[in-house]
Amino acid sequence: MLLLIAYSSVLFLLIDCSSGWVQPEVYRWKSYIVNNIPFDLPSIMAEGFNWRVFEIAERLTRPLSSSFEIADTYFRGLVWNYFPPMPSLSLTFIFSLILGPIFFYKFCLNLGIRKNIAKTALAYMLVHQGYLSLIFMYFRPAKAMINFLLIFILYLCSRINIHIMKNESIPKLKIGAIYSLIFTAFFFDETALIIIVAILILFPKLVFGCYKRFLLGAATLCAAGLSYLYLLPTIAGFLGFGSPNLLKYEVLSQQSNPIWALKGVKNLLFMNILTNTRLALIESFQLFNPFQYQSLAQILLSIFLFTSVIILIVFFCFALFRKKYYFFYKPLIYQTMFCLFFALAINNFLLNISSSYEGRVWGLYWYGTYISIFFSFFIAGALEEIAKQSAQISKLSLFGYVLQINILKAASWSFVSLCIILSILNFKYINCATHTLH
Repeated sequence: MLLLIAYSSVLFLLIDCSSGWVQPEVYRWKSYIVNNIPFDLPSIMAEGFNWRVFEIAERLTRPLSSSFEIADTYFRGLVWNYFPPMPSLSLTFIFSLILGPIFFYKFCLNLGIRKNIAKTALAYMLVHQGYLSLIFMYFRPAKAMINFLLIFILYLCSRINIHIMKNESIPKLKIGAIYSLIFTAFFFDETALIIIVAILILFPKLVFGCYKRFLLGAATLCAAGLSYLYLLPTIAGFLGFGSPNLLKYEVLSQQSNPIWALKGVKNLLFMNILTNTRLALIESFQLFNPFQYQSLAQILLSIFLFTSVIILIVFFCFALFRKKYYFFYKPLIYQTMFCLFFALAINNFLLNISSSYEGRVWGLYWYGTYISIFFSFFIAGALEEIAKQSAQISKLSLFGYVLQINILKAASWSFVSLCIILSILNFKYINCATHTLH
């Protein structure tokens, strides 16, 4: 039911053309694409290295994203021949609304999560502020493609993890496919580093269980770094676009100054990471001031949500203190929490390091989009562990704790359900506010 509500809400927003909008920076390279790039595969791939148009600064790290942008431009032009599309229409919709959700659901099932919980987590992801921003703001396709590759690669890892748990031999082709996709992801966006961190936390045996796989992973990471420094600039120079020097990129050269570096670290820690992490938690769990809403229904929903949060905190603390429930000692919930923590830290670091001297605040919209996947996975893990505890207590006939676990279970499901509903209601406000600021 929640999944149906989530998809119906997204479809309703898609029909409303006023929900979609174009980031103003896009217009700079759209005119160049239409006037200078012929619609053929060699030209599309070659122009992806034109960093002077797509990057401006001394930087060439996202050639595949730029090539995708060119193909997307011609796709949008083709649609215009038949009907006026919504402003944010993109080929990335295929990955964000169809393929990504399918593989996220299968990924959850491969980790032993119940079907109803996997569907609920998927519904939460679909209406999460960060995930929806990929659909309703038209900008670079990099974030949407990294989101999809993150989900797809984790799905492939979960398939291999099944072989590892059964002590079966691992097909070398699957290992090669995973590392090839990781290497490819770095040419969509450098934040592909999050994929490696997620694999290390969720599937450590896949990396450290065999020294050959570990060396292959390290080689993949080194190859991506060397490509940024040498391979991509060489190709760009060969194609006549000039060879950018990443070490002269304004952000990196500025941080080489010790005084600026110390100031940047201070701002990064106290203005960027802490502020953005707080915003990520508040926006993901819809913990706004309930009286900022105009609708009485939204006020009541928010009050119920806050009540659910209080109940959850009380029962979790009680469970840990009494040591009767062991949520935080179960491998799945332990891994989901660490995934969420490191995703918040790395995402904030990578996406805010370029503005560490300004203390810029991004929140979840667009730049915090990856967090939607990890929050959804965390919710799936938490609900699964609560369900396991509930089943175990019922089986052992521990009547003194049946009421407690049932209240916790009801509060958890109410909390997630209300998060989904409020996220749907709040997105239009957040989307409009972001649009206005741009």
